[in-house]
Amino acid sequence: MFYEEKIINGVLMYRTTPDGDWQQCSIEKMGQRIVELQAEVAGINNAFDSAVRKATERGYLDGKAYEKDRMKEMLGLGS
Repeated sequence: MFYEEKIINGVLMYRTTPDGDWQQCSIEKMGQRIVELQAEVAGINNAFDSAVRKATERGYLDGKAYEKDRMKEMLGLGS
């Protein structure tokens, strides 16, 4: 099955054959797309926030490990 969407003059249009006429998408269809895209953006934002938290925590822990090892080295206690 062929389906193509394109924005023409600011309006979401679709056609179901490669050489078919462009038809305007319904308001319901556009509303559904908006809801789906909002959910996708929320998921991406959640994944990004989680990655930032993990990276921040990892950086903190790595920094603490470095400080600990450096203190041992300075005190001559070895690793």
